[in-house]
Amino acid sequence: MTPEENGRDGIEEQHASGEESVPEDAVTPNESDAEGEAVSRAEVNALAQDGTSDGGQTPAQSDDHEIPPDSGDEGDQELETADMPEITGSGAEVSAGDEQEETQEETADEGEPTEWPAAATDDQEITRDLDDEGDQDLETADMPEIPRSSAEISVEDEQERAEEEVVDEQQPVQAPTVTPTASEEEETFPALEEGHDDLDLGAIPDIPESGEDVSAHTTYEEETEEEPAGEREPSPPAPPEARADVAPEADEEPAEAQLSKRKIRLPLPSRKVTVSVAAGIVAGLFVAGWLTTHRVRQAVDITDSDVGFLTPLDEAKELIDGRKHREARRVLEGFLEKTPESAERSQGLFLLAETIKAIEDEHPTETGYTEAREAYRKAIEADPSGPRVPNAMKNIARTYLAEGMYQEARDQFEKIVREHPTLPDVVALEFEVAKTYLSQGDSSAATRKLTALMTDYPDSGLIPDVKLALGTALEHERRNDKASALYRQLLKSFPQHRLGAEAQERLGDMAFAEGKHAEAVALYSKRVEMGVALADNDRVMLKLARAYGAMGDWESSAATCRNLLELFKKSELEPEAIVQLCLAEEKKGRIEAAIRHAFEGRTKFPENPKIVKCLADLHFLQKDYSEAARLYDETVKVGPDDPEAWFRGGEAHFKNEDLQSSYRDFREVTRRFPSDPLAYDAYLRLADVLYTRGDPQRAIDLLSSRLPEHIVSSRRDPILSKMADLYLDLGLPGPAADTYAAMLDGVEDDEIQARMGIAALQAERWETGLRALRNVDRSRIPPDLAYAAFVQMGVALRGFGDLRGAVEALETSVNGYPAHRDARGVTALLRTYLAANKVAEARKLDKEIESWAAGRAERAAVSAQASLVWGDYLFSRGDYLNALEEFAKLAANESVPPPIKEWASYQRSNAYFELARYEESQAAYQDFLENYPASSWKKAAQTRLDLAKLEMRLRKREF
Repeated sequence: MTPEENGRDGIEEQHASGEESVPEDAVTPNESDAEGEAVSRAEVNALAQDGTSDGGQTPAQSDDHEIPPDSGDEGDQELETADMPEITGSGAEVSAGDEQEETQEETADEGEPTEWPAAATDDQEITRDLDDEGDQDLETADMPEIPRSSAEISVEDEQERAEEEVVDEQQPVQAPTVTPTASEEEETFPALEEGHDDLDLGAIPDIPESGEDVSAHTTYEEETEEEPAGEREPSPPAPPEARADVAPEADEEPAEAQLSKRKIRLPLPSRKVTVSVAAGIVAGLFVAGWLTTHRVRQAVDITDSDVGFLTPLDEAKELIDGRKHREARRVLEGFLEKTPESAERSQGLFLLAETIKAIEDEHPTETGYTEAREAYRKAIEADPSGPRVPNAMKNIARTYLAEGMYQEARDQFEKIVREHPTLPDVVALEFEVAKTYLSQGDSSAATRKLTALMTDYPDSGLIPDVKLALGTALEHERRNDKASALYRQLLKSFPQHRLGAEAQERLGDMAFAEGKHAEAVALYSKRVEMGVALADNDRVMLKLARAYGAMGDWESSAATCRNLLELFKKSELEPEAIVQLCLAEEKKGRIEAAIRHAFEGRTKFPENPKIVKCLADLHFLQKDYSEAARLYDETVKVGPDDPEAWFRGGEAHFKNEDLQSSYRDFREVTRRFPSDPLAYDAYLRLADVLYTRGDPQRAIDLLSSRLPEHIVSSRRDPILSKMADLYLDLGLPGPAADTYAAMLDGVEDDEIQARMGIAALQAERWETGLRALRNVDRSRIPPDLAYAAFVQMGVALRGFGDLRGAVEALETSVNGYPAHRDARGVTALLRTYLAANKVAEARKLDKEIESWAAGRAERAAVSAQASLVWGDYLFSRGDYLNALEEFAKLAANESVPPPIKEWASYQRSNAYFELARYEESQAAYQDFLENYPASSWKKAAQTRLDLAKLEMRLRKREF
């Protein structure tokens, strides 16, 4: 057996038995271990001497000992190393490798054995096991992190090619250097030069490994860990690799330096030292990078988390940044349950409060902001002097603002200013206090606060915004002149700035509110033309369209709406612009076009209640009450918070005679919106519905129930007035008079007094009624009411026998208010004339009324009643012929009301009878009985008919 074989067999036996190398200066626990170590070293020295004796070549360099590329298990290596320092793949390492080769050549010539540095301790050793495919599984302690760069990956193939050249026999380290030929170097590894860029790892950025790489490494680690140690193939020690910063004389260096060096137990069995050293350096770089990545993979496997080394707080922050607030809340709550009092817990409390507030901002609930405030207070209690406290207090104030709790928000802002007066945003906090006054409608307090801000902080950058808010407060105080001056000052100071644009818009709003619509149009138009705040032009253009409409320029209003819809296709105001366009078209008389626009808008925005209500309004205007009612029902389904939609739905159902649905809609207004002005009107309309359904007493009870809450307001009188009207319709003028009298308690109102006087006279309270009517200033009451008051007064005076006063009052009504003449007033005046023996005036009035009603169907009843009264007067005076003329005319007129026509037919028959024209009388009576078989004068007509027949028989006997 040759020395080489003896050395190789000894090494294989040592590894098979599981023995590990021991440093020379260490104390061996027994003699057998020491003897084994001595034999191993002797074999190594013998191999070294034998290798240098044959022509200066090692066996690996001869042709008989070449190793094929697939060396299998015999090519595996085992490396032991101390704590490896950070390796930077620079050109200096290549240069150091060349110097190491020269040192090894000199040592080989002298034939001296190599002294190896002290071995690392057990927990610092790194073992490398190579399987059949050459894969590696390395473990190291506290390895510095070296990112795996593209350069490291690129050298893997080169390292594999270099390892294929390693010979099967172990070679001594002191082998003489044999310079390879150029052709051999090209086949094994590319030439390395000093400063080669490919090795400068410091300049190469980190390349993160993909999930597949991590998975592959993890799988391999599991396989290697499960493999039993006894079944592994023994691997020969790896060849030594020279460090660039270590001199050949290792025994002259300090022990610390020697411990930091890598100890290699077997010589490098390579015939190409230069290529092997370079390959070793590259392999070291690859191993260091892979080990660092392997450690990260192990940490990921241990934590089983997608975020790697992220703490719960870091994970929560990332979730918050990604707007995943609910997931962040769960992470934070779990973290806080397990974390004791600490700075991290304090930070977690603040983050949790902010997360709860963010969740509530996105999806408001009834208790969300209360929960957020409690979370902020808990965080503040945990760290009352921390830097996050002021911001937490501000967020508490903002939660109050979000809920409309302006007093609480103001108290919180003032507390922040009081406790943290040196905050850089103290002016902004004071400004928030002023805005809470505005939100509460306390414009005086807002004005004082804003003025103080301008005085105390004249150089603050917020002063222009303060002035803008002060203008709003002055508007609320109706100090429009000062507000306008502030806006114009801002417009002059900031002509091309957001503040100037907003001031211009405010000036337009003020002009519109004051009814100066032309001025508003000019201001809004100028605001649209400004080159700033263009994103808000959709809002300004909508205001401009409404201003045009208020001027009556509906054509310009429609054109502005079309421009808005064309320029701002995704504007939030598009539905409102469509509604304004429909209104403009409707006002121009193009209802069909308006309905078309509304229908198109509904197609685009099917759930928008404003457009659906607009379409319902248009159908209501067309008196299509059925369709309007259906659309109003759809409106309240998609937008149930609109009291006007409910109220208009009730009106549409009432017009459509659907009293049940009408009652439901009006009732919903009173239930859902009890404080809205329409709720008051809805109660009045509910009374109308009940009265129409035939339940007037319930209507009166409903109105009475609303009186207590309106007893001292202006809304009391309409309720009492409607109650009085219901009493009158029920034929109860006394309660009606009392109701009107209650309305006059403590007030002077000619209209109410006139109504009270009329009701009192109808209730035969003559003195009270006449006194009330005589004190009424008729110029201060509506014409129809004045007409009714004078008629009632004339009728009452005639009843008292005061014909002169009655004629005066009735002439005032009939002749003073001709547009309001009715049958009651005209007949009352005719009868009063006749009672006062003013026949000529009566005849004149009859002819005048006949002429006044000619061709007017709505006045036919008044004329017919007057003619009937005049005919009755003539009949009573025995002027049967003229009376017959009046009655015959009325009986033949189809436009005459049936009751008047019935009486005229009967009187015509009587007139014939009184004129002894019995044959015509007989025919007239028979005609009357046939046309009015249920008449109350049927019996009298039959009796007169029998008398007429008898008179005709008697006359026939005479002749």
